[in-house]
Order: sequence, then C-alpha cells, then structure tokens
Amino acid sequence: MVFHIISAALMEVEALLDNLNRQNIAFLYHPLGIGCLEAAKNAPAIVQKILEMPSPSIYLGTCGVFSSFETSVVYAPSRVLWLPTCERFGLSYRVNGTEKPIDIFYENPANNASEATAICCPNISLAGELNLMRREPKKIFLENLELYSFLMSAKALRSTVKIYLASTNKVGQSAHEEWLKNHEQAHKLLAEFALNSIKTLAH
Repeated sequence: MVFHIISAALMEVEALLDNLNRQNIAFLYHPLGIGCLEAAKNAPAIVQKILEMPSPSIYLGTCGVFSSFETSVVYAPSRVLWLPTCERFGLSYRVNGTEKPIDIFYENPANNASEATAICCPNISLAGELNLMRREPKKIFLENLELYSFLMSAKALRSTVKIYLASTNKVGQSAHEEWLKNHEQAHKLLAEFALNSIKTLAH
C-alpha cells in the first residue's frame, strides 16, 4: 500500500516522511504550494495523480486559531469556509452562490483530533475578530490558507482524505512571532497523528 501525503510546504511533513522512510512505509509526497493561489494551481494535477493510483490520502497543515492559544493542538476540520478578512469586516461581499461551504464527512473520523471549522483566505489575518464565534460560541474556528483551494479540486476525495491541521498561533497581530516559536512542535505533533492514522489504515 502506498500513502499519498499532501501539504503546502515540505517542512510541515518532514518529520512524518522521515518516520515513514525509517519504517519502510511506502508513500508519495505531493507539495501543494504555499498560499491559496499556488494551491489552486497545483491541486488539479495532485488530485489526478491520486485518482490514478487510489490509496489512502492524508492532508497535513498548520493553522491559526481564533480562540485563545496555549499549545499546539491537532484538529480535523469538518467544515471549510472561504472567508477573506475584508469580508469578515464588511469591506467586501461575494457574488451570490460562489465560494460555498465545504462539508467533510469522514468515513473513519480522525482519532483524538478535535473537530473544527476552517476559515480560508488569501492572506494571513492580523485581526482576530470573527462574528461567527458570537453566533456559534461553542465551535472552534481555525485559519488556513490552502485547504479550501485543495478541496475545490478534490471533490472525489472529500469522504476519504484525512485532514489534520495543527495550531501554531492565535490569529492576530502576534501570529508570526507565535508561529516561529511553535511550528516545529506542531510539525512533530502532526507526524504523530498521521503516523498513527497510517498504521491504522495499513491493518
């Protein structure tokens, strides 16, 4: 069995790929590219390769959280929204019927990963306010740049691909500084979750 590993940047999955190599687990790595435009450009070819070689697929990435941040946590998004920062603050609006929400229905839910809604946008937001949190205070909301673009091309994979996002920071003015401090730990945590998932799927 060959596992498809997808991420925006290689550094997000280096720890996992090292583990897979040491344990002689076969994989194909598909770099998506950083940012929503690169992801949108590269996703169709990646999806085509996966469909030509059907096998378990795992999408890994990092994210910011709109709630308080203390340490890295792994999430399995069940809903993905396209919601740019300007739209959140009423400075723009979308054409009706475009950028619809994407719901993920896992056939086998991710073990021990927290459920969340992923908010995707063109750029990293410096403002951490989100009206959705007032309407749905019990839900966890994340920010990630590439996931929506990937899933737009990956309709055939939405019920089977495993999606893990590890938090590195709170969305806001200090996002980059927090990311610098926490991204290595987040990558290690992603590797642990993905490796456990791969071992489960392999049996």
